[in-house]
Amino acid sequence: MIPQSGDLIVLYQNYKNQGIRLTHLVEVIDEVSFNDINNPGKYETARLVKLIQRSNRIINGHGFKYLFRSVSYGAAHFIHLLDSSSTVEIIQKTIFEQFKKDRDSYFHIKHINGKTHLNLPPNKLFHESQFVEIGSNIITLIGENGCGKSAVLESIFKASDRSEEFRFICFSSGQNELFSKIFKDIQATNKDFLLKKQIENEVDYEDDTFDIPIKAFYFNKQWTRLLIFFASVLFPNGRVRDYLNSLKLSNENEIPEIKLSIPFRIDWNYVDKVRKEKELESSGYFSLFMQGKFHKKLTWFIESIGRGDYDYEAPIRKSPVFLNEETTLRIFQEKSSDLIFNFFWFGSIGNTPIFDLPEVELFINEIELDDLSDGEYQILSIYALLDHFDKEETIFLFDEIDSHLYYQNIKKLWQILSKAKGKIITTTHISDSILNNTINDIKLVEKGRIEEKMTLKDLAKRASNIVGKKQYEYELAARAENIVLVDDEVDWIIFQKLVEKKTNSNLSVVFDRIIPFKRTSSYNNTSETFGKGKLEFVKELIEIVGDKPIMTRNIFMICDRDKLSKNSISDNMEVNIHNDYKSCKKFNSTSAYLFALKRLEIENYLLSYTMLEAKGVINDLIDKFPRINFSKGDTFDGSADIEEFDAKELLHPLYKANGFDESKLKEIIDLIPANEISSDIENLYNFIVSKIN
Repeated sequence: MIPQSGDLIVLYQNYKNQGIRLTHLVEVIDEVSFNDINNPGKYETARLVKLIQRSNRIINGHGFKYLFRSVSYGAAHFIHLLDSSSTVEIIQKTIFEQFKKDRDSYFHIKHINGKTHLNLPPNKLFHESQFVEIGSNIITLIGENGCGKSAVLESIFKASDRSEEFRFICFSSGQNELFSKIFKDIQATNKDFLLKKQIENEVDYEDDTFDIPIKAFYFNKQWTRLLIFFASVLFPNGRVRDYLNSLKLSNENEIPEIKLSIPFRIDWNYVDKVRKEKELESSGYFSLFMQGKFHKKLTWFIESIGRGDYDYEAPIRKSPVFLNEETTLRIFQEKSSDLIFNFFWFGSIGNTPIFDLPEVELFINEIELDDLSDGEYQILSIYALLDHFDKEETIFLFDEIDSHLYYQNIKKLWQILSKAKGKIITTTHISDSILNNTINDIKLVEKGRIEEKMTLKDLAKRASNIVGKKQYEYELAARAENIVLVDDEVDWIIFQKLVEKKTNSNLSVVFDRIIPFKRTSSYNNTSETFGKGKLEFVKELIEIVGDKPIMTRNIFMICDRDKLSKNSISDNMEVNIHNDYKSCKKFNSTSAYLFALKRLEIENYLLSYTMLEAKGVINDLIDKFPRINFSKGDTFDGSADIEEFDAKELLHPLYKANGFDESKLKEIIDLIPANEISSDIENLYNFIVSKIN
């Protein structure tokens, strides 16, 4: 269908088979004819159209004219002809819906109700876009190996050229093959873009800069020496220079001397290219190559390293060129990171690159970078990236940047990252890094999907799966103001629900302040230490945390009574801590409390005449204890038989028939009247609350 004058057309683009993207809304102005240069004599009709709206400007129109070939347009484009009777509202709705669908497929930032959300594109494990709330400038992705942490970063990097308002700087501690592959595609696009800019004469050939902003870049190990060297030279007050000074590699008050050795060559291919382009110029033609930014900067580079007489008549054999601060500032007087890395990127591609990046060496007071520790190398790499590219529009994608770092350097790293202007999305599996993030910055990844809300309680549950280290669990506990040690997490859930039913209150605000950790303990005879398993946790916590700061104020240890005498239990359920663990009772600003409920196990407090009657099993209890006169309203407090009763056979079918079912537990507790819940539950709760408030 050929559009007519006055019609509105929505133009789309099929973006590299990654989905349809709205590009423009146009209005057909009139019809023109032109000769198809590929088919002499054949005339085609084109439409002169007026651009009304662009995809990233839905509301505000921009009026200028251009030609649109309605018959023989490129395969990557097609048109959707809107009915001429469509109202403006329908047209705008159509545009907005398509625009939203397209926008969700790549990275962007939204501000909703005063909160900042990142839209993350689909990844290879989770095929939908997802919004993630960000509280600061950092998102730290955690999860088990293979959960999709790196897949999230890869998807953002892959769609980077579709996010017009941001630049993406990617770095990994090792060699990431997929990042490398994505970057090769980006490089090809960048090269085409830069060449097109020259062909369209959109750059000033008399301007000696080559300062086209880097849109996306993957820095791996072969780039780090250049990153560190140029950061030291260009930013004398930057993070790299400060860190080098802190290493004390030179005498006091002396600035460390830093120099770069980079293998350099001009091969026959380049010589032949220059010769041919010179011949074109001598014939009166304009040479894009000779007047292009790269060749002009390369010529200045050669002159600045002492080869001013070089005329490209013969190759230059590969040999190291040494750059110091003075030479570098002469060559790159613009002091532009974009210019520098564009230049070395152009010079490092091809089979025989001009600059051989894998063989670059960096010397700091004659110490080669490889002679520094892995931690120092890693820190310098990150600091260099921040020095060069840290701006509000920068999105840093860091994959396991904390590997090889000791605790002190990890803490220093996260302090620096928290002050960055750009947004940082990073992955880690190191406990110290997780503990140096605020809880709102930590996001758990499972099968490529990011869990939006994470709490310290969630982290505690997943402690062993995320890191697989015992130490992590203790260090996480040290971050919680209040922790409770229970034989099983189900025990803590039962306790919470019984307290809320007994008090007729929603106490989630209180219980959210207490983080449960599973630690079993048993007591079979008087020769054993009551609560030993939980007391050992406290003892190991003190030893493992050591001199690191501990935020924990209260540790509540709730044990099954087992064979402990009721006489050893106070009215508030507290039990004296054995003298062998006297040091655990009070350390630093932390207090530990040991408890035993008066019944055999906490689930015994689920026994209720009304609930068991409603479930049709009250006779099972009556048959078990025929001497007891059971009645509604009874709490069973003081009944030795009930306190010693192993109630699993009676209760488990009600909420654990096929494993723990929290909805079934809620169902049976809803059937328990508050006056049938033991005062033991309320007494223990009141004691705990008195300590945390």
